[in-house]
Amino acid sequence: MRPGLEPREVVLIGGGHAHIQVLHRWAMKPVPGVQLTLVVDRSEAIYSGMVPGHVAGEYSLEEISIDLARLAGRAGAQLVEAAALEVLPAERRILLDDRPAITYDLASLDVGSSALGWDLPGVSEHALATRPIARLTQELHQRLQRLEDGQTLVIVGGGAGGVELAFCCRALLEQRGTRVAIRLIDAASEVLQGYPCALRERVVDHAVTRGIEFLLRVNVVALEPGAVMLESGERVIADLVLWVGGAAPPAVVERSSLPKDPRGFVLCDEQLRVKGHTDLFAVGDCAVQEAHPWVPRAGVYAVRQGPVLERNLRAVLERAKLEAYQPQRDYLSLLNLGGGVAIGSKWQRTLEGRWVWQLKDRIDRRFMSRFKLPEGRPEPGSDPDSLAMECGGCAAKLQREVLQDALGTLAVPRAGADVVLGIAEADDVAAWRLGDDVVVANYDAFRAFSRDYFTLGRVAATNALSDVWAKAARPEVALSSLVIPDAPKERQAQVVALLLQGAQRVFAAHGVKLLGGHTQRGDELNLGFAVWGRATGPLLAKRGAEVGDELLLTKALGSGVLIHADSLGDCRSAWRASLYAALLEPNEVAGNIARRHGARAVTDVTGFGLLGHLLEMLEGEREQRGAALELSRLPALPGALELLARGYRSTFHAQNALARSRCRLAPGLPGAVHARSELLFDPQTSGGLLIAAPADAAEALLSELLEAGYGDARRIGRVIEAGVDLR
Repeated sequence: MRPGLEPREVVLIGGGHAHIQVLHRWAMKPVPGVQLTLVVDRSEAIYSGMVPGHVAGEYSLEEISIDLARLAGRAGAQLVEAAALEVLPAERRILLDDRPAITYDLASLDVGSSALGWDLPGVSEHALATRPIARLTQELHQRLQRLEDGQTLVIVGGGAGGVELAFCCRALLEQRGTRVAIRLIDAASEVLQGYPCALRERVVDHAVTRGIEFLLRVNVVALEPGAVMLESGERVIADLVLWVGGAAPPAVVERSSLPKDPRGFVLCDEQLRVKGHTDLFAVGDCAVQEAHPWVPRAGVYAVRQGPVLERNLRAVLERAKLEAYQPQRDYLSLLNLGGGVAIGSKWQRTLEGRWVWQLKDRIDRRFMSRFKLPEGRPEPGSDPDSLAMECGGCAAKLQREVLQDALGTLAVPRAGADVVLGIAEADDVAAWRLGDDVVVANYDAFRAFSRDYFTLGRVAATNALSDVWAKAARPEVALSSLVIPDAPKERQAQVVALLLQGAQRVFAAHGVKLLGGHTQRGDELNLGFAVWGRATGPLLAKRGAEVGDELLLTKALGSGVLIHADSLGDCRSAWRASLYAALLEPNEVAGNIARRHGARAVTDVTGFGLLGHLLEMLEGEREQRGAALELSRLPALPGALELLARGYRSTFHAQNALARSRCRLAPGLPGAVHARSELLFDPQTSGGLLIAAPADAAEALLSELLEAGYGDARRIGRVIEAGVDLR
């Protein structure tokens, strides 16, 4: 379905255990006419049930992580990476960090919890909390690595999480041969309150055997560097403190005007709806059912809420009857004690041994397997274009030959007294003299490739400014051009606002004033900007490279294939993060650096791909130059080469690849299936600058580009007499 406007918006706030099940089920059976959005502050979710095993070294971080970007993509959901700050239920709005608010018709909260007691003196400065869990998994192994023989690890919290961490930290430290004292502190009279007595006794026995000391009936009041302060005044030496002291409401819940229980968690009814709100649900650790306040904050309950939540979201949309969620008082509880040993309970019976660990491992892996999406759907030689919609971004350009044929019918003015660059010069901008100034103008637009309208506006503005920056000119004003699909007027207004707010953020950062524009209705969302500016010195030429010049590229390639894969839900979170960082990287400084070092020709790389824009650069009135390109030097965005090797192609790739016939492969190089050679034809959106500079200036130019933050800048070849040699 083409990115655009839909009549109903469903927003999932948070990537908890219940929401990932909603995404999984909607990927298999989407709801017609509904747009799903996932709002998360990070694009990977950690499965809490396997975290102790990860601490013990039994699972890699990848094995316990769920790629929310791919899961959302497969579900047809738009991913918005931003922390939710507040929910305004009366307005059906969600306030987000560092970006405009979004609205919803139906929403659900699954945002977990924060650490109870984190506001005690010194705790946030001197402890590592288990909530949010992502930070724990990122930092714990590094901190354990720094512990030395004779030091002390203190764990505050005697629930299941604290006990599992104590044993699994011991297992990891034993593997490394590090002898560290481990102490677990809790205010209760016993660890694992609520668990069967026999299980608690066995855990105590294991603790004695493994050298884990329990300090019970003591209250922690503060942390100091190297010590835990108790209410009694005693100082417990601690070289590392893990804070597992229970759950507290997360910040977004605290800020939101929602009905809450005495502890501050969102209060819900039997159907998991926020009390008094038929259009808002809440599940997992951030919520509590009014009829079942006894439910502990355990992952098993969030997992079991998932299917009920998914069915109830559908029921609201279909105006059907909702079902109640009835939590079970007894469930199979399995605790990982590290070293391949687990202990558990069910129906007041205690289970123990290696077979229990194997059972837990099998259950956890089976759960995770539902969200580990297979990769490699297209194969080399297949037709992946048939698997997705036509690509947006600059991959939606008209063919170059079509433009040439059309423009060839016009009587156009050539450069002269007033015209500096016009249709006859076939440059990327227009330029004319106005008094003592040279005015530069450009227009760029593309078909939408995302429903993250704020980010889309930022990319479109960055892309439109790029041609002006490629001339080393200064953009000053802009006008917008928007084509908006039919939708309720309030939805259209929100989309236009988000697009323009995103664009205005980019324009304002570069001193450009957005003065107005034009909007119209259409079948699909398109956006673009006309930009005017002034020359601040000699304009960089698009053509004019000379034999022997070095060719430099300022950004990595691959945005086209990555945008295409993202539309299929096949772009990993890490790849997606690198993609958007590249799309939003401005070419302003690069253009000025190129002029300062005497660049002879510069163009930005967009829809025609690197080779297409290189051939334009090498064109001349009398003769055309050639280029020798070093394929091994072509910078690639993370994931681009892997996707190209598996057969993924953006829709304009095949058109660009017609230029393959103009290339000569060096002996021994693989042919057309060589993934790095396919980068030449990948259509770029908001790509980097391609620069031809004198050989004696290239090294200094590249060095300054790298110092300015263009970390992917590379020398990729040189200008030769004729033809294109690939080496």
